[in-house]
Amino acid sequence: MLKNYLKIALRSFVNNKAYSAINVIGLAVGIASCLLIGLYVHHELAYDTFHEQYDELYRVVETSASDGRAEVYASTFSALAPAVKAEYPSIEQITRVFPSSGLFIGPDHTKHQEDNIIFADSSFFTMFSFTFVEGEPTRALQKPMSIVITEEAAVKFFGKENPIGKTLSLKDMRTTGDFEVTAVVKHPPTNSHIQFDYVLSYESLKTIRPWEYNVQYYPPVYTYVQLASKKDAADIERLFPTFVQKYYAGYNIEERKSAFGLQPVSEIRLHSKLQNEMSPNFDIKYIYLFAAIAIFILFLACINFMNLATARSLKRAKEVGMRKTMGAYRTQVIGQFLGEAFVMTALGFLLGILMVELFLPFFNEMTGKDLSTWILLDYRAILSSIALLFLVGSVAGGYPAFYLSSFRPLRTLKGSMSAAGSSTAFLRRGLVVFQFLISSALIFATGVITLQLDFVKNDRLGFNKDQVLIIPVRETDNQFNVQTLKQEMLRIPGVESASAVSGLPGIQTGIHNFWVIPEINKGDSAMVKTLTVDHDYGKTLELEFLEGRDFSFDLTTDETEAFVINETAAKRFGWTDSPVGKEVTLVYYLSGRVRKKGKIVGMVKDFQYHSLHSSYDPIIIHVDKKTYYHDYLSVRLSSDNVSGIIPAIEDNWASFSPERPFEFFFLDETFDVMYESETRLSSIFRAFSLVAIFIACLGLFGLASYNIEQRMKEIGIRKVLGAKIYDIVSLLSREITTLILISQVIALPMAYLFMKEWLNNYEDRISISIWLFVFSSVTILFIAWCTVSYQSVKASLSNPVQSLKTD
Repeated sequence: MLKNYLKIALRSFVNNKAYSAINVIGLAVGIASCLLIGLYVHHELAYDTFHEQYDELYRVVETSASDGRAEVYASTFSALAPAVKAEYPSIEQITRVFPSSGLFIGPDHTKHQEDNIIFADSSFFTMFSFTFVEGEPTRALQKPMSIVITEEAAVKFFGKENPIGKTLSLKDMRTTGDFEVTAVVKHPPTNSHIQFDYVLSYESLKTIRPWEYNVQYYPPVYTYVQLASKKDAADIERLFPTFVQKYYAGYNIEERKSAFGLQPVSEIRLHSKLQNEMSPNFDIKYIYLFAAIAIFILFLACINFMNLATARSLKRAKEVGMRKTMGAYRTQVIGQFLGEAFVMTALGFLLGILMVELFLPFFNEMTGKDLSTWILLDYRAILSSIALLFLVGSVAGGYPAFYLSSFRPLRTLKGSMSAAGSSTAFLRRGLVVFQFLISSALIFATGVITLQLDFVKNDRLGFNKDQVLIIPVRETDNQFNVQTLKQEMLRIPGVESASAVSGLPGIQTGIHNFWVIPEINKGDSAMVKTLTVDHDYGKTLELEFLEGRDFSFDLTTDETEAFVINETAAKRFGWTDSPVGKEVTLVYYLSGRVRKKGKIVGMVKDFQYHSLHSSYDPIIIHVDKKTYYHDYLSVRLSSDNVSGIIPAIEDNWASFSPERPFEFFFLDETFDVMYESETRLSSIFRAFSLVAIFIACLGLFGLASYNIEQRMKEIGIRKVLGAKIYDIVSLLSREITTLILISQVIALPMAYLFMKEWLNNYEDRISISIWLFVFSSVTILFIAWCTVSYQSVKASLSNPVQSLKTD
């Protein structure tokens, strides 16, 4: 029996090549889309779960509160870890991770500036399961001045030689130290929130940065603990207030209060939106959204199969009638059609896997991931694939099998079989409406995302990011003397202005949280984002001054007692009138705590610094011409001949710092990192919108085929009576147009509500224009008409004699 079913199925495929090809391609595209999204979702859900003890690992987070406002930071301070370890015996292991950068010098004097460096305690590799190529995890970071490097770093400095025991020199901000290579590891997986090329022992800070070792207020590090159970985590969090009173009573300045909590490492990627995250995070809501898109696209492919199967119902009606007349039971007929569906689904599945292999490199480029199909060979993935195969086969083939098996033999053999009953026709039309409902919603959502991204890229910035070249200033001596370099840069034709700065928009470092105390009402004191700059910062970034003035070289007091703030800072301090002239005290750190008292001389329009989702940060800007806070020199270029200016800038750098390789980047490129995830999200939406439309058009093709097949005699009669091609095409397109309009009426309000909620993630957002509704509807209608027109024109050009002679 099964052999007979298979033979009939293959014969049916061969005799109906176009129908079979459309069905298999539709299923293959749906299955491939589902598998690609599945790989992406699995990669995100598996973040940091490759560690053997991932469910025992927690990150310590700090809540800093003042004046009723609280901010939660992913980072803590270096002195926290030893104090926590001493206080809580239930902590099995603890480690600090301190991201850094520096210039490495190899044995042959090759130099490479590296930004992917971390310092970590000796327990780092016993807590986190990174793969070792050479060396032992328990010993790798035990000694001061030891270093663990990745395979790529080993090849870069040592070629094919074994690097164990060899030395790498690190030229740091103020010192140079020699590090012994104790181990080689594979590069961290892409689904690790901790990324590195070099891991240096934390004890090395005693030698190269003693001012940062075990300090109670600096530097910001990431503290991780390993616990035996979740109960221990709850117990420790309960005792944290006592810990704060014991260790941090002297640290809390003014009215700032600190509190600590524990965050599971496995939740960092998808559930964490804290200040000072080590790496960009994602949102679990998007994972749910992508999973829903995968399900919808797969269902669209199944709907396509159903529509095409029922479109051919009349051609198979006599076959069903003959089988039943010859004694076949309905269950046998159902089995035959389900068998055909499973065979076609299997072919679609195989083609879908080939499509995944073909398109995975493009998908990886679009998502920024390094996904692999090797995971599909895992036994759980194989079982899931088999379950998916049977699910798709059952959903796609179930309705046609039961529908076709319900035909009555007498009616089919007499040739009186007509169109499906009203309930079946209603279901078919409803499925087409659903297909275009999903397609319309995806087009609308893609439009909203694109417009919002364009808004945050250009309209919300508050400064001019174009033509600004950034030169990192790595060493303390260079930072103190950067004004010499600046003056040389200003002599280069094509350089419009330059400014030494502690930080820039789009760069995570350099803007520090310092305490600002207004003189009139000290109760409004707050932690404020603080930029340390020279006089030309506003000019170089082209900030817009709303009140007051910029810093002036002519006023020598500007360096010691002048501040510029943004609009949000003025609101934060309750200055509803002009803030110019208000007195404040800035409490910040040099070799110790410094109190700088002065007046607000100007207020600039809010400009975006970090998150595109949150509100503008309150920012205060002050001048210090000679300081180690000058981490960057920003240079605005007035000429379009950038390639001609850069060599001159490089020559000036070589004279200024001959030991340090020249580095530069452009501000607009760096700023793009801030909305990289949204840009990729938009690309994913756009791609799968096209997939959904493609599959929906195949379903529409099926419905058009069904309608035209049912109305061929009517078309013939109309042509005999003188109907034009336009009249027939218009007649056949009328029902499709109605269905598309119904889908728009349902889809667009739903999509509007969903995207309005999505826009709430942004503090400043676009208003959804009526033209976006029009664009979505016109696009879908145009695509649908193009799809139907082919079948309609083909039918209108057919010979009416062929359709009428059977009567």
